Amino acid sequence: MKKMKEFFRDVNVRVVLINGFMALTVVVVAGVMLLVTMGYGIKVDEEVRIERVGMLQIKSVPTRANLYIDGEKTTYKTEYTKTMPEGEYEIELKKEGYIGWKRKVKIVAGVLSSFEYPRLFPVESAAEMVAESAMDMDFRVSPSRRRIFTSSGGSMSVVDIAGGKWTEREVELPKAIIDLTAGMSPAWEDSRLGNVVWSGDETKVVAQFLRADEDGWVHEDYLEIDFYDLANTKVVDMMGNPEFAKEWYRVVLKEFEEVEGDELVMKAGYFIERANSAEAVPVKCKMGFSPKEMFANHTGALAVFRGEAGEFCVYDVAEKKSYNYVVSDATFGGWLDDFMFWGVDEAEQLVVWDFDGENKRVVVKDAVGAVGFATIAEGGRFLYYSVVSETGVRVLREKLY
Repeated sequence: MKKMKEFFRDVNVRVVLINGFMALTVVVVAGVMLLVTMGYGIKVDEEVRIERVGMLQIKSVPTRANLYIDGEKTTYKTEYTKTMPEGEYEIELKKEGYIGWKRKVKIVAGVLSSFEYPRLFPVESAAEMVAESAMDMDFRVSPSRRRIFTSSGGSMSVVDIAGGKWTEREVELPKAIIDLTAGMSPAWEDSRLGNVVWSGDETKVVAQFLRADEDGWVHEDYLEIDFYDLANTKVVDMMGNPEFAKEWYRVVLKEFEEVEGDELVMKAGYFIERANSAEAVPVKCKMGFSPKEMFANHTGALAVFRGEAGEFCVYDVAEKKSYNYVVSDATFGGWLDDFMFWGVDEAEQLVVWDFDGENKRVVVKDAVGAVGFATIAEGGRFLYYSVVSETGVRVLREKLY
């Protein structure tokens, strides 16, 4: 009986010790997590000390790129999340066989600095021709980058490019559409393709066609095309956006009030306005130029103001943060994906850069001359671009990883 009591006493002592240890562990872990959320971390070297920390999260396409911090190679690879003491760092991603990615990063205590868009391009890649035409062609890429709408000499097609495909399907307009021109040839046969707005499911477009006269490309016709139900295809009078258009923005110059010290000061500056909303968001940057063009990426998260001489002001609508820079040595093309632009430099090479002006890189070294469009297809594995020459248009595809 005495041995039984001693056994249960020992068991109870062990239970108490284990529970106490677990409770202490929970308290310590909770304390550390609380410190991290408040912007503090614990560093152990020659002594234990608490320091102000933030968090870096970085991804890349392709994945498993080596992470360098201030020129020093670390043991970490993307995708990666790490707490770091607050301060400024130079972050670089490298992977064998690829052009690297680099930028300066400011780590703020208690704040997550996330970079989900870095893309590495292969140093060498082979271009494969997927289509060609002896006539001029216009290309408009869908927001998801799964489809391309093309127009050439009155012939229209929709091309599926998801997963590295190039599946082209000609859009044959119903006779009722042609009859609307009162016996004349359809207006779009002698037109250039202007703006194209895609429906949410990308089965329809409203295409703007520009016709030339002595004053230039000024006359406009609008055609709403349903790829899968051409009986619903019709000529429309669309001077604004169609009902299925996504939310869009405009820029205006307005006065606004701002507190400086103890005073309320009236100022003037550029504002972004959602055209279908009463809300206006002030752009907190001094552009220094009057934008000739304003557009956004397809999510509406990044609004772009572009000037006559290559000036850019890219505004992050959610973060209310702007990026100002100038690209003077390349002809601007457009969005390559949701976070990168493309253009053609003075050596007639295809170049890309991040939306904030960083990481300008040559991705097609052979002289490409005039480029009609460039895009990275949905999934991110394939780059498509068109090359315009005296003999016609070629569409090329390159595998990125």
